[in-house]
Amino acid sequence: MAILGFSFMAMAIFVLDLLLKNHIEKVKQEGEETTICGGRLLIRRYHNKGAMLDVGARRQDVVAVLSVALTLGLTVLFVLTFSCKGSRALKAGLAFLLGGAYSNTYDRLVRKYVVDYVSFPVKNARIRQIVFNLSDFCIMIGAFLMMLGSGGTDKRQAAA
Repeated sequence: MAILGFSFMAMAIFVLDLLLKNHIEKVKQEGEETTICGGRLLIRRYHNKGAMLDVGARRQDVVAVLSVALTLGLTVLFVLTFSCKGSRALKAGLAFLLGGAYSNTYDRLVRKYVVDYVSFPVKNARIRQIVFNLSDFCIMIGAFLMMLGSGGTDKRQAAA
């Protein structure tokens, strides 16, 4: 039953981020900013043509192929964890990672860019320029949970 829950979580992240991206594409113009959450977040539309921080923007084809390959690899790993008992943090981490990866990979293949829309209104101009989306946050959370999940497994195996 947990397998369905983790699979649903990945799918929910994908769908929610896709809905948010479609909304941002319809209502925001490039460069337009709106503050929300008492000024703690900036909402703006940005088209990221590369990977994280626009790395590889001039080689979108390579970024797309890598994105598909990594997403497929994570999907296989996720399916392989179905037969493992426990490892809830690892499975949750993979679900977060996959939801985000599916969404960003979908954008790269269909739109030819990833829609980013959240920034932090900090004084440092370089940090303020960085724009994220829900998938980016889920990928970070997923990586952290995977570290926690795999670390616990190693400790139990070492103790045995």
